[in-house]
Amino acid sequence: MTNDELFALREQMQEILNAKLLAKKVTLERRLRTLNELSGNASAAKPRAVKRANHVQRAER
Repeated sequence: MTNDELFALREQMQEILNAKLLAKKVTLERRLRTLNELSGNASAAKPRAVKRANHVQRAER
């Protein structure tokens, strides 16, 4: 394969992987939104590190 063909193949693969990643992200965001609605707890969407930082800030006050 020539360099141009390899580069074109790389671009095609990048487009395919980006599309798959975006589709997975959308699916996971929908699932998270559904779980948050079912639990009625919006703070469940916060990452663990953010929750810890909030806890530390409250303890320092």
